[in-house]
Amino acid sequence: MKKTFLLLSACALFLFACKKDKDNTPVTPAKPYAVNFTFNGTSYKFSGDTETAQYLSSYVNRVGGIMFNDYTPLPSVALSFYFDHHPTNEEVLGLAGQSISFDIDAAPRADVEFSPADPSEYTWYSADTSASVYNIHINSVNFVKVDTTIFNVVDVYQVKGTCNATMVRMGEKAAFTDCSFNMLMSRVKE
Repeated sequence: MKKTFLLLSACALFLFACKKDKDNTPVTPAKPYAVNFTFNGTSYKFSGDTETAQYLSSYVNRVGGIMFNDYTPLPSVALSFYFDHHPTNEEVLGLAGQSISFDIDAAPRADVEFSPADPSEYTWYSADTSASVYNIHINSVNFVKVDTTIFNVVDVYQVKGTCNATMVRMGEKAAFTDCSFNMLMSRVKE
């Protein structure tokens, strides 16, 4: 009786652990974080998990994160917010529901950086503009955890939102549009 119970338990565990879809192929869990956008007419879909999340942790006045596909560092996109001071946890949580412009004189100020797949190409940066069509809109901000980086101890947040920006690089302009994101961002702790 005991052997039968153990055998049935082992079989049940095996069946649940090896779940397959209709085509009998292993099911890969969905990546919880993603950034989808169009850059100069080309669509990009980045997805990742907590192991591939990259924090922006070297500036006390910057809240943000970097997203790329799995473990491939390029191409990548960084979304962040510059404050004129070291923001508090309450200020970061208070970003929810706001549309943050790319106006260099605003605080906080939105920022986007796009690094192309070719490492010899220069990074694109969001252009300084106060035009209301260009912004990062924050739908929600939720505290996730405290983490330690090589630079600082950081608070980590899950941030969801949308974005449209004009990008510049060495005199060139490009469009960064239709961006939707669900990503991890960090804030250096006090």
